Amino acid sequence: MNHYATNRRWSDQFLPQIKRIVRCHLLETAPDPLDWHQTTDLLMLDARDMRIAA
Repeated sequence: MNHYATNRRWSDQFLPQIKRIVRCHLLETAPDPLDWHQTTDLLMLDARDMRIAA
């Protein structure tokens, strides 16, 4: 039996919820001057080679 495939199917069910949680920590509202002058509503955390294990 392929344990990886079984474990992957089980863990994949949690990915949508994890993505929703992480997204809240990666985006923030842009400060007013950026919105006014550069039409920027949201800023994303700028992290190089970010990896998340859950």
